[in-house]
Amino acid sequence: MKPVVKNLLIAGTIAFVGFALIAAEKAINLKAIFDQMTIKPNSLPKKFKFYNPNSLGIPQTVSFAIDILLTNPTGEDFAVSGYVATLKRVNVFYQGNFLGTANVNIDEVSVLSHNTLILHDIVVEVASGNILTNLSAITNLSMNDLVFTGIIEVLGNEYEISN
Repeated sequence: MKPVVKNLLIAGTIAFVGFALIAAEKAINLKAIFDQMTIKPNSLPKKFKFYNPNSLGIPQTVSFAIDILLTNPTGEDFAVSGYVATLKRVNVFYQGNFLGTANVNIDEVSVLSHNTLILHDIVVEVASGNILTNLSAITNLSMNDLVFTGIIEVLGNEYEISN
């Protein structure tokens, strides 16, 4: 192997390892900040849609849009860019039971320190079975009973962040 090619391979490997280490450290810092952040609804559900009917014409899936409030109470800015991390999904639980999920795939989001960000019209999909499971509890629907968890993908690994 020619010395020039060998040097290029060594330099490329060192650069790749350096980038991976920097990205991993940034991901750890982001996770530490996100662990302290809160994810809460900022609106009532809106824009309801019923689809995916079964053979009887009964919808199997219900979707609705909701605004989600991200609050960063820390002294550090939270900024995610696609090369390090992606907010993949937001799961919604009602009184501890899984209700639905929103596939958001947001690869750039920034919440300054001691600040908030509203994600508008996040579409949550709920299977009819989940509605039936929670039907008795949903009759007394309270937004305070909704719990959101975020799924962040960092360098190919997914992490669930909850409050």
